[in-house]
Amino acid sequence: MNDQKQSTKSVLKSQKIIIHGRVQGVGFRPFIYNLAHQNSLDGWIKNTHNGVEIHITGLDKNHQKFIELIQTNAPQHSVIRSIEVEDIQLNTFLDFEILPSKEGTENQIELTPDFGVCDICVEEIFNHSNSRLNYAFTTCTQCGPRYSIIEQLPFDRHTTSMASYDMCPRCKSEYQNSSDRRFHGQINSCPDCSIPMRLYFQNQLDETNPERICEKVIEAWNKGMVVATKGLGGYLLTTAASNQESVKHIRKIKHRKSKPFAVMCPDIKYVHDNFHIDPKEEVFLKSSVAPIVLLQPKNASTFLGQIAPGLDKIGVMLPYTPLFHLLLNKYSKPIIATSANRTHDPIIYEDKEALIRLSEVDFILTYDREISFPQDDSLIAFSPFKKKQITLRRSRGLAPSFQQSFSFPTDKTILAFGADMKGAFAYCTNTQVYLSQYLGDLSHFDVQQRTEIMIERFIGLFKTKPDIVLVDKHPDYFSTRLGQDYSVSNEIPVYHFQHHRTHFGAILSEHDLWNNEFPILGIIWDGTGLGDDSNIWGGEFFIKENSQISRVGHLKYSSYIAGDKMAKEPRLSALSFSEEISEVIELLKEKFTKQEWENYLLLSKKSNLLTSSMGRLFDAVASLIGLCDVNEYEGQAAILLEQAALRFVKHGSLDAEPFSFTIEDGVVDIKSMLRQIAQQKPEITSEEIAFKFHITLVEIIRRIAKEHKVNHLAFSGGVFQNGLLVDLLFHKLENDFSLYFHQELSPNDENIAFGQLALFINSHSS
Repeated sequence: MNDQKQSTKSVLKSQKIIIHGRVQGVGFRPFIYNLAHQNSLDGWIKNTHNGVEIHITGLDKNHQKFIELIQTNAPQHSVIRSIEVEDIQLNTFLDFEILPSKEGTENQIELTPDFGVCDICVEEIFNHSNSRLNYAFTTCTQCGPRYSIIEQLPFDRHTTSMASYDMCPRCKSEYQNSSDRRFHGQINSCPDCSIPMRLYFQNQLDETNPERICEKVIEAWNKGMVVATKGLGGYLLTTAASNQESVKHIRKIKHRKSKPFAVMCPDIKYVHDNFHIDPKEEVFLKSSVAPIVLLQPKNASTFLGQIAPGLDKIGVMLPYTPLFHLLLNKYSKPIIATSANRTHDPIIYEDKEALIRLSEVDFILTYDREISFPQDDSLIAFSPFKKKQITLRRSRGLAPSFQQSFSFPTDKTILAFGADMKGAFAYCTNTQVYLSQYLGDLSHFDVQQRTEIMIERFIGLFKTKPDIVLVDKHPDYFSTRLGQDYSVSNEIPVYHFQHHRTHFGAILSEHDLWNNEFPILGIIWDGTGLGDDSNIWGGEFFIKENSQISRVGHLKYSSYIAGDKMAKEPRLSALSFSEEISEVIELLKEKFTKQEWENYLLLSKKSNLLTSSMGRLFDAVASLIGLCDVNEYEGQAAILLEQAALRFVKHGSLDAEPFSFTIEDGVVDIKSMLRQIAQQKPEITSEEIAFKFHITLVEIIRRIAKEHKVNHLAFSGGVFQNGLLVDLLFHKLENDFSLYFHQELSPNDENIAFGQLALFINSHSS
């Protein structure tokens, strides 16, 4: 009996605990501090180069409860990847405390993204009895900028662009008070130690008083003026969404003829009153990511027109900073909120640059907290019926870390340069993977310069140098040349990967499918990518079996006419795919002048370069049925084709007879489909043709999968930004196949860098 009592008796002990994951900049140290006191544990916690380190002494039973509560009650925005617990020699501590951070020589900390302002902070800025009434930079441990202001690691005030701002006595008291929600809040400030704001009118300093600044901005919106406003990740052009002339003015400033703008609405009630919104869309809209979400307005005439010409949906977001809340609460109407850069330029984020490059706006609203890592607003869509999440742009609030765990087993530090059209780089160090924010189209010089700067800053954060460089196979990509130059100057090896195989690698790694014994069919459909045979691929089928990837099918090759111009003019795609179809040729002639027709026919016949691009097939069909002959922005024809198909669905079901096609030795020939389209066009609507085209694509996938007896299908490439296609695939195939789509990653070329890492690791692991 005495032995039993002795065995259950709790004893005093000490432990070292190391926690990896997103545990910096999320209120983790204050959480641990209070948890330790609640469980009568003494010791300390500090940020380190690879997470947080905790030393505790107390009764054994309290240790166990402490660790359990860490896992179950961790702060909202934290992500715990692993907890290492080690018994150590008994130490005596007088209390539990937060120690200064420990800097490392090689950082492997999971970077925390920016967070939209939380509801409690919003309440404070409108509370007349609160000291932060109308304060535009109110934050706490659960909200505000993180990644955008980081300059060094670990994450502390002195390692951010807040370093030069001292806390006033009141903020310092909050910072030191363990029961305060700003306990150890690294970016804490208030009106007594405020971040200075300035308003410029026609590039001359106009106002510095915060309340007067807000009044003048609202007055400017009411007059239809344009105000460039500094957000978390860069400058936005803002104006009254209801003023067609001011929207036209922004189009002129940005050199954007018809590409849609996003609107920022004052609150969620306004969104409910004016847009069709699903609960999943609402959750994301109100989340700490605070992205732009594509929604359909209830009254098209109110929100489309100049804002989204020819489209049925519009990008909607809610205020995500205290400053935007203050402005929109008083204005109480939606505003245009679009990045302040001209089309094809990177986002403007430096104050000096804003004053130089934004001379065409009326006002510039800026503040002194500098941005280290500029970011566009993230853009999310949900498929129309199944409400599957589709990430169209992965940036502010999402980059550069992941919600789910992605780690690659390697002792190498690897830098992957990605592709060009949707620039984003990936970095793997100490097995931890990071994917940068969307950087822009790397075919433009300013974006190239910005990318080089961001890569240099990113590498500097981790204090590691890459051992290996990964690039796309296309020799003319800027990202490829940049990676090759980097490998030469740093004397490290460079590996080249085929574009569509890296798409496949990205979706396989996102769903952890590399080690499965069953074969997986990869359907990789996009616009362009250099193939292994030096043609332009884009409508590809691969099979992964036993870690080997083989190309087993593709869209039948057609002529690649006029190089990159083909992607800008859907009528050229229509000509390319229809060269031998007399019925279609007759439809196409009217889309060209006589001289153009003769020239392009000659180019088509002389072309030695071929393409299997599914993206170009979307363009071709859009042109054939009269939706778009020349794209005014990237992907316009494909968007209009999906939109037309959706309009048909409103009057029918998700079922229809597909067009005919043939498959021989894995080659998909769609000439009979194009012939049918030409023959049926006078009799049935463009909307019905568009829908039947989508149905045909689903049947092509089914046929390929059945022929290869594969039950697991993985999808990647820009074509799968098409929500209707995603829904039709689930509607038609999910009973017979397991389907895998991108969730955290975008299906477009933003995932190429991640896919390059995936292919390298899985081809070099032993």
